[in-house]
Amino acid sequence: MGGAGLPGLIFAVLLLLLIGGSLFLIFPWMRASRQRIERLVDPAVDTLEYEVPEGQDPAVVVAALTLEGLDAVGELRHGRRLVLLNITGDDGEVRSRARAVIAHEAPLNPEGDASPDTQVRFLDEDP
Repeated sequence: MGGAGLPGLIFAVLLLLLIGGSLFLIFPWMRASRQRIERLVDPAVDTLEYEVPEGQDPAVVVAALTLEGLDAVGELRHGRRLVLLNITGDDGEVRSRARAVIAHEAPLNPEGDASPDTQVRFLDEDP
């Protein structure tokens, strides 16, 4: 009877070690991600704001911009779905790179339909 409990105990210990090791790796990543988000939503940080149109997934936009090397996060503000981009370097260059990525790399919906042919505008630009 005592031998049957040993495999269960070994399994439980291994499971706890696996979970503990995973948390050890995940917590620093979560902390760094939270700090990046807090930095970008800080009003003192110079950012571009893009309002995501209905039908486009903000996570897809953020992922496409991040893959292009731009620092971006999604935020819901007053019911508006926004993507905030950190402006580092030349403002015009960041705008043009972000426009190209949003227009061509961030599909309008999960089926992969292209974004509408309307011009990508940031909130600080005139319509």
